[in-house]
Amino acid sequence: MSTSNFLRPLSLGAALAIALVATPAAADSSNKWRIQVSSDADSSGVIVFDLLPKRGVPSRVTVRVPDDTDENDIADLIRDAMRAQLGDAYDV
Repeated sequence: MSTSNFLRPLSLGAALAIALVATPAAADSSNKWRIQVSSDADSSGVIVFDLLPKRGVPSRVTVRVPDDTDENDIADLIRDAMRAQLGDAYDV
């Protein structure tokens, strides 16, 4: 087996793994959602929420999370960012 034939399945597998990680979570429509944070932040980063109402304009909420933030503070950051970025459009 040549090297290129050996690496091709590995490259495809790596590409699929990256695609699965990068795919956004989809959920059924609902008028109520609960976001659960179950761990502290191991590194700094950004959480992105895309809200796609059945009727209306899509909204994107971004939440910056510093390294080593505990889960309750992350939940507070999410709540505060949603309230600030969505205004009165949603009951947060």
